[in-house]
Amino acid sequence: MEAADILPTVVELSIAIAGFSGVVAALAPARLAQWPTLARLLFAALLLSTSVSASVSLLAMVLLASPLSAATSWMVVSGIHAFFLTGVIVFRVFQGRRAGLRTNMFFYGVIVVMLGITFAQYANVFFYQSEWICLAALAVYAISGFAFFILLVRVLWDSAYL
Repeated sequence: MEAADILPTVVELSIAIAGFSGVVAALAPARLAQWPTLARLLFAALLLSTSVSASVSLLAMVLLASPLSAATSWMVVSGIHAFFLTGVIVFRVFQGRRAGLRTNMFFYGVIVVMLGITFAQYANVFFYQSEWICLAALAVYAISGFAFFILLVRVLWDSAYL
C-alpha cells in the first residue's frame, strides 16, 4: 500500500471521530461550561488531535500532488507539523499551569506523547525525509483521538450518573 493511499483514510477517520464527539457533546446531560474539568480537557484534546491529523493529511495530499519530490513533500509536511506542535505544547503547558493541572497525569501524558511526535517530526525534517515517520505520527494522533473519545464518554457517563 502506498503512503498516499493511507492519507484519505486518516482524514476520514479523524472527521468521523470529531463528528461523534459533537454528537456526544450535543447529547451530554450538561452544557459544555458545566462539564468537569477533565471532560473539557478531553474534548479539547480530541478536537485538537483529530483536526491536526486531518489537516496534516490534507496538506500531505496536496504536496504529494505538486511537482515537488516525495522526500521534499514529506520534509515540508513534517516541518510544518513539528512547528505547529511546538507552539501547541508551549500553549498547553501554560494553560495547564493556569488551570491548576500540574498534578494531573493525563495532562502530562498528552504532553509526553506530543513531545515524542514533535521530536520524530524534527528528526524527519533534518535526517530522514521519510513518509513513514510522518504517517506514524498521524496514526498516533488518530489513535489518541479515539482514546480521548472513549475517555470523554466515560467521564461524562460517570459525572451524569454518580
